[in-house]
Amino acid sequence: MDQLNKSNLTLEFEIGFLNDHNMSLIIDGKLFDSFSSPDFVYTKQIELPTAVCIEVRGKGKNDTLVDDNGLIVKDKYILLKNIRLDGVSCDPVYCHKAITLNTGTDKIKSPYWGFNGFVQIDFNEPNGFRWLIKTRNLATVQ
Repeated sequence: MDQLNKSNLTLEFEIGFLNDHNMSLIIDGKLFDSFSSPDFVYTKQIELPTAVCIEVRGKGKNDTLVDDNGLIVKDKYILLKNIRLDGVSCDPVYCHKAITLNTGTDKIKSPYWGFNGFVQIDFNEPNGFRWLIKTRNLATVQ
């Protein structure tokens, strides 16, 4: 019973390249800056309650290409596609409603990170099952 607070965390990312360059991630102090494909998966065993801290960096002011109408045609970005605990995905709406990138000047509520900044994902329940239920409850709130 004392193992209920331990979970295998999986974060699934999509990496957006621009001219063969990508942004970097620092997750709980570990640097990830060389990606060979647009799909990146980070796994770690966590003990709940806890928080996972992510730094997103490497975006420059010329790292978004726009057309003549100002529409983005290519971007350097990181997208958090999914969060799983013990193989079970959180509600997909959770990432859009609860994940916030703090750029230092703005707070952007989105799993699409096209700016440098910091994200903290709080796993503030005593076990993974309760956290997953919480993500589903949040998704139903208008």
